[in-house]
Amino acid sequence: MSEAPNTPWRISVLEKLRGYAGKDSMVEFGDYCEEMKDRIRPTTYHTEIIPTLDSLSAGFQQGEVIVLGGAQNEGKTLLTLSLIAAFAEQELVSAFFSFEQTPEQIAEKYKYAPPRFYMPRTLEAHTVYDPFIEKLKKRGESFLGELPTSRLQWIYLKLMEMVANGRTPQIVFIDFLHSLLGFGGDRVVWSIGGVMDALKKIALDLKVVIFAICHLNRDVKDGGEPSVYDLRESGWIENLADVVLLLWRQMDKRTGEPGVLSVLKIGKHRRKGNAKNRKIELVMTDRGLLVEHADREDFNAAYSY
Repeated sequence: MSEAPNTPWRISVLEKLRGYAGKDSMVEFGDYCEEMKDRIRPTTYHTEIIPTLDSLSAGFQQGEVIVLGGAQNEGKTLLTLSLIAAFAEQELVSAFFSFEQTPEQIAEKYKYAPPRFYMPRTLEAHTVYDPFIEKLKKRGESFLGELPTSRLQWIYLKLMEMVANGRTPQIVFIDFLHSLLGFGGDRVVWSIGGVMDALKKIALDLKVVIFAICHLNRDVKDGGEPSVYDLRESGWIENLADVVLLLWRQMDKRTGEPGVLSVLKIGKHRRKGNAKNRKIELVMTDRGLLVEHADREDFNAAYSY
């Protein structure tokens, strides 16, 4: 049997909530729209090296999490380094957390002439900080304490370090997504859903765009086209990512070997649904980086990788 509407606890709750004006208060949406009209809109970034992607997606907005998926050796890291270089050309500040490639390997890919971006000297997720910070990491009511794994906390602190030292990040790259799951001293092993949710919170809190590289959960036939469902734990990723990009290398039908072209597919786009499943051909430039395949003077289409 349901309780009477005027039980003592209900009356007390109603009294406490009368006139409530907290940041989560209920508001008529028309009034809320008036408040939002004069706010600064989210900043949007464009690659400028993949103009079709820029057009279809209307750029990448602050607070978005983009997942870049593909099989091993299909060019995910190379595309990441290409995007870092492209954003650096626009004087945007990028941070790169690589749990797969060493700094030496990255330097070699850039031919020891890298663009300007930031990455940690070493990957020390269990670094012990000032006692105040260490307490925050253990307090669930703090933003830092809410992050579920030590690696996520460490990445957040590295980004805060950049802010504190006048290098406010705008775009963050993480290679790779599943390296952020609980490990070692973490209290629990979290699902990829918890990690994706935490990345979204970090992106919104710091007003950055986050690109996270993701492997496939099974092999796709050489030269075959992957789908969102091929991503490891694809259900969580598809639901929580703002954008999913899929990358693979086209096979040369004559030789049966990887050809000079790669294909980038938009597997999901939360803001631009009509962009889904659109494909863009990429090719390597003389600098060893990927750009959209077009009639340009800055690349040699015969140069494979």
